[in-house]
Amino acid sequence: MRRTTLLTALLLVAAAIASIHRAYAATDLYFPVAYGRPPRAPSTPVPGTATRTPHPTAYPTLHVADVRYFTNPNDIDALAIDERRDAVWTIGNGGSVRWSAAGSEAPEPAVFNEHERRFADDLAVSDDGSLWVPDWNGVHRRTPAGAWTWLPSPERLRYDGAFGGDDFERVAADHDGGVWFASRDGAMRRKAGRAWEPARLGDPERIAEVGDPVAASNGDVWFGFMLRTDTGRMTAGVVVRRADGRWESFTDGSSAPQFALLGDIAVGPDGTVWAVGQFGIEPEVERLRPNGAAFEQAVLGDLGATWRAADANGDIGNVESIAVDAAGRPWLASMRALVVPQDPDARTWRVEVMDDEIRDFALRPDGSAWLSTPRGLVHRSAAGRYTTFMVPGLPSERVRALALGSGGVWVATDGGIATISASGRIETYAHEVGATGSPVNDVAAAADGSVWLSTARDIGHRDLQGRWSWFTAREGLIDAPAGPLAIDRDGGVWCIAGHPRAEGQPADAQYGVNQRQPDGRWRTFGTADGLPNLRGRSILARRDGSVWVGFDAATADSEPARDRFNLVRNAPSAAWFGVQTPAAVQSQAIVAMAEDSGGALWLLTQKGLARLAADGTWRTYEDEPAWRLRPSTENSTTETALVVDDGGNVYTGTGGALARIRPDGTRAGAWSWLNGNDVTDAVIGPDGRVWLALAFGGVRSFRAVGLPPPIALVAPAEQPVQHPAHE
Repeated sequence: MRRTTLLTALLLVAAAIASIHRAYAATDLYFPVAYGRPPRAPSTPVPGTATRTPHPTAYPTLHVADVRYFTNPNDIDALAIDERRDAVWTIGNGGSVRWSAAGSEAPEPAVFNEHERRFADDLAVSDDGSLWVPDWNGVHRRTPAGAWTWLPSPERLRYDGAFGGDDFERVAADHDGGVWFASRDGAMRRKAGRAWEPARLGDPERIAEVGDPVAASNGDVWFGFMLRTDTGRMTAGVVVRRADGRWESFTDGSSAPQFALLGDIAVGPDGTVWAVGQFGIEPEVERLRPNGAAFEQAVLGDLGATWRAADANGDIGNVESIAVDAAGRPWLASMRALVVPQDPDARTWRVEVMDDEIRDFALRPDGSAWLSTPRGLVHRSAAGRYTTFMVPGLPSERVRALALGSGGVWVATDGGIATISASGRIETYAHEVGATGSPVNDVAAAADGSVWLSTARDIGHRDLQGRWSWFTAREGLIDAPAGPLAIDRDGGVWCIAGHPRAEGQPADAQYGVNQRQPDGRWRTFGTADGLPNLRGRSILARRDGSVWVGFDAATADSEPARDRFNLVRNAPSAAWFGVQTPAAVQSQAIVAMAEDSGGALWLLTQKGLARLAADGTWRTYEDEPAWRLRPSTENSTTETALVVDDGGNVYTGTGGALARIRPDGTRAGAWSWLNGNDVTDAVIGPDGRVWLALAFGGVRSFRAVGLPPPIALVAPAEQPVQHPAHE
């Protein structure tokens, strides 16, 4: 059972983002600045005015075709063994993969097709060979023939109104053709005939977390969970659904496991139920004998002494999960070690320390074991030999930026840099950035075919011969994490330093702009060089040779100076870019900029979209469902993707969708199958294929299919969700 819940992690992320927003809210509004724009015919835009686009109440679906997925399937959360078909299935944010259980065949990638899942981290294989994956919206099923279908959660089926049936987190297949799904406060069984059977595990007000269902060979199904006591403390509880449909509870003080926090349960071949505590200085193991009335402490030889000796040689973490082998002996796993019994009576043990985190493990009848880790699937032979298996994929499913290069699409991820060729081949360069892969904040491809990237420590360059060079404060850069990159018309490299979203940002980091001139010399720009402050968000090198940097408000025009930045002041209106409240000023940062073929500048802010035409006139597209279709409060940060294709169509990435606007400004639809996944960047290839970088799901690419006719401004308030291939 995986201890660190996704909800907790996302709440921490949301708190961090909120703190950044509060910091900006306490400052004045700042405009973008422009550097080095050649003279042009003067224009007389009217400051503070703009054409506003009305708010439609509905929008068409953006039709896409030939969708391709590129993720990191080696960052594995859970696994399930299908003994009948000699297969191991794994699941993680990078999708699911089928492996040979004997480790003798090449893996078969089975990343989800158009059925975008939302934080799926558990799976099970039913007797018919179907793969079942629960998520927060329903259930995904892969049939034995390889077809994916999506089953919406049966919210109408509730037990005394107490079951949260739309929030599946755990799954297990029983031995009667059924599949069990557990949510935070209950469970639901999908019978072999497709009927659903709800089950209430206990008082939902007391249940804090439900663990993995465990199906025994005799037809029983066991559930372990943690309960809140009347005093606010935590205690363990276990219930069982017997094969004949009866329910038994082991939740009171005399019958339940004596753990403050239950780690995991497992059932042996003789029906003994084993339980392990989640935390402890040494392993705490209890068992419930067949037909027993209460859990009892299990005495397992020298396990405690062996554990203490291993822990003294390194931090191996607390015991978190348990499994039982064919001989009825329990095996234990901590975060960084596997605890293996050495004799038939489990009186002697060996602690085998791992190089990586153990998230899940399972045993096979032949004495071998499979373990899921963040770096791949690990096989332990019966003789104790470890082998790691990996499939080609991105260094990380968390992608920050994309760039089009001569060899394909360059992908900046939390785990390093990679390329995706036109044929879909992935090549990683994580070893060039760091021994285990380092977060890459941005990537940019130069006209000569070389590539630049920014990290928390430095700026990197890869030449045409594949050689890497690195630049830090020693070469004159600002001593702060490197952020967004741009390459100007003359080959000069520009980089924002101290970017708010840059990895490794120190609390007192300063912002500025680094420039590497074509002769190789570096220069830094600060407030003395025309920057309005030391907090920038986005950067754009335009076709006319100028470089623009976005701050906390909008832009309009720039002067033709060549040695400094010039503040742009004639925004469409201060009210549109900042909302004055009694408490503070809420700034609307310019998070992305793009230029279309007609020379118009597009700005994406937290409020909406703005367009500055070549003649100096403004048009704004305000916050509406087209920009925030299906927003996600769990993981959404801010809209950051903005790209314009050769036909003038503008694509904007939001916290839950990708929206497209025609050149005339009318909406051309939104693609909503991102399920709350932030679109962090987007690029369009020369063939018209759109590539998306996702904060929690790797890279997606697709071809847009047609442009639907303009939508009416009067329509139903909500767009129906069109789910594919429902059962």
